Amino acid sequence: MNTWHITPQQVRARVARHEVLRFLDLRSDADCSQSGAQLPGALRPGAPVAHGSAVVLYGQHGWEAGIHEAAERLRAQGHGDVRILAGGFSAWAELGLPVEKRA
Repeated sequence: MNTWHITPQQVRARVARHEVLRFLDLRSDADCSQSGAQLPGALRPGAPVAHGSAVVLYGQHGWEAGIHEAAERLRAQGHGDVRILAGGFSAWAELGLPVEKRA
């Protein structure tokens, strides 16, 4: 794992410390529809991502094409703390961590 990645457990610890995290759901439409769920408050591509908080990007498994490029774009736009969720939505869900019904 490199410095771009963050584990679900690390995300959970940061949330427990009341850090503000923004989630960006980069899964395919098919994967989103199949699960019917997302990480709490997750945004989809194209939605504006507010500055001043950490951004955690996730795909279905965490290694999908384009996810590193999306992280690089956010960093270039001035987002200082941008991470990729290791294992993606699958790892998060397997650990039984909180999800919400997809909007």
